[in-house]
Amino acid sequence: LNDGNYTLYIFTNDTAGNINRTFNTAHSVTFVVDTTAPASMQLYNLTERVNLSKNVPTFSFQGNDSWSSGLNCELSINSIMNTTGISAGNGTTVNQVAARSLPDGNYNWSVRCNDSVRLGTTSVVRNFTVDTVVPAVISFDAPNSRQNFTTGETIVFNSSISNVSGTATEVVIFELSNGTLRNFTASGTNETSFNASLAVSGIQDGNHTLYVYARDTAGNINRTFGSAQSVIFVV
Repeated sequence: LNDGNYTLYIFTNDTAGNINRTFNTAHSVTFVVDTTAPASMQLYNLTERVNLSKNVPTFSFQGNDSWSSGLNCELSINSIMNTTGISAGNGTTVNQVAARSLPDGNYNWSVRCNDSVRLGTTSVVRNFTVDTVVPAVISFDAPNSRQNFTTGETIVFNSSISNVSGTATEVVIFELSNGTLRNFTASGTNETSFNASLAVSGIQDGNHTLYVYARDTAGNINRTFGSAQSVIFVV
């Protein structure tokens, strides 16, 4: 028999030639022939090399099978079973939260799903990083605190940023405040030093406070105003 749904009917006759010919549930049974494992598993949200800023991630996946209406799935993290007995509707996306909190670090994940006759398929393996630590502003290297600038000069902003949690620093923004906020996206000269500049002619005379924000590729951002994140200079 080929894979598919089948109905078996039963007929009987006696020696006098009487035969039952009525099709009803008492004289029939339906069954499925399934020799094909579920199709390739689809992994969605945590794609290859994604970085996360939370310790309890959600894993989204979908399984497809030719004959089973539901699948029984299991989630593995670093090749170790994390969650079993996940009920997944055929062709339906499942959002499964990790059973345990994951410390910061590098991980991989995969999913295996079995159909109703226990034929199973395992997904590809995807890698991700958990990083919940915000980048640290080590110092303002320029301008100096209370440094004075005058006509014709260029003010150089420079800050040292450290991100030791495993993901790269993605964006550094200098924010200039003197009644009105102005933002400047910094460029990196290396992994820790970030710069921007502004001509004195572009701002008004007075005291100015410069803040710095840094965001890593996991989405962590330092938002605290502190001495390490700000410096005051005078035009």
